[in-house]
Amino acid sequence: MHHIVIKEASRADAAMLANLGAQTFKDAFAAANTDEDMALYLAATFTPDIITKEFEEPGSHFYIAYAGEKAVGYAKTRWQSLPGEPGTHATEIQRLYVLQHYQNLQTGRKLMEHCLATIKQEGIKTVWLGVWEHNPGAIRFYERFGFKQFGSHIFQLGTDPQTDHLMKLHLDKE
Repeated sequence: MHHIVIKEASRADAAMLANLGAQTFKDAFAAANTDEDMALYLAATFTPDIITKEFEEPGSHFYIAYAGEKAVGYAKTRWQSLPGEPGTHATEIQRLYVLQHYQNLQTGRKLMEHCLATIKQEGIKTVWLGVWEHNPGAIRFYERFGFKQFGSHIFQLGTDPQTDHLMKLHLDKE
C-alpha cells in the first residue's frame, strides 16, 4: 500500500502538472474520443505556460498527491461563481485527476478531502464542479461526498461539444 501525501503546488511544478494532467486526461478519456479532438484539447490545456498562467487566477490552487517521491495525481481549485449565478461566493474544483494505477488506493478521496477542508478554511460555503455525463464512476465518486446535480453545461473537447453535469455541495459550518 502506498502512503499518499498531499502538498500544495507552486509555479515551479507547472511542467510536471502539465505532464500529469495530459497523461491522466488521456488515460481517462482517449478511448471515448477521437485522436484529433484529444490532441487539440491537450495542446490547449496542458502546457507548462498555460499551467503557469493558471496559478495567476484569483483563488487558484493546485494540490499534488504523492506516493513517496512520485506525483500520482492532482487537483485544481479556483474561486468561481456558480454557473448562471454571477457573484456567487463559491469555489470550483476544476480538476481532480489521478493516475490509473493509483485510483483504487484512496488517492482521489484524499485529494477531495484536502480540497474540501482547505475550501472550508477559506470560509467558502459552496463548492461546485463539472463532470462528463458519460463518466458514471466519477459521478458516483462525487455523490459519495454529497455533491448533487444542479444543471449542465457544454465542455468543449477539441471540436466536440460534450455535456458535463454540474454538481454542487454546500459546506456546513462546524
